[in-house]
Amino acid sequence: LSAIDYIDRRLPYEMVSCNVDNGSEFLNYSLIEYMRDVKKVDLTRSRPFKKNDNCHVEQKNGTHVKETFGYQRLEHEYLLKYMNEIYKDYHNVLYNFFVPQFKLAEKRREGAKYKKKFEKPKTPYQRLSETKLLRNACVLQSGKADLITHLLFAYS
Repeated sequence: LSAIDYIDRRLPYEMVSCNVDNGSEFLNYSLIEYMRDVKKVDLTRSRPFKKNDNCHVEQKNGTHVKETFGYQRLEHEYLLKYMNEIYKDYHNVLYNFFVPQFKLAEKRREGAKYKKKFEKPKTPYQRLSETKLLRNACVLQSGKADLITHLLFAYS
């Protein structure tokens, strides 16, 4: 539960809902009670035996985990501290502020094929700032120059 609080404090917007996997490592009575009674957040879960429910999250294992750390299994607990540091200080900053992503705007079927139209690529930060849901908008706006400086010096 302390991990949920940590995530909630770091989110730039208010947590409204939380979707968890069906596994007992995520979904348990203490989490259900905590989300419902303390956080007042809707807790949803994937449908049983519907493996495609989490496909959008699972595809990020390739881009966010395997591309960064490789395909081998990392079994040494001392590496966890370094992996978390890489994600928190470098990876998240890079992908959220500097790597634009396509978003599907429209998908329609024409005969046997599908035609897809995408919006102009934007970073997750740009998309979020357009929603007006940010808690710390001024901090994030003023912090972008600091992020660029941080990344430049970290990799030089």
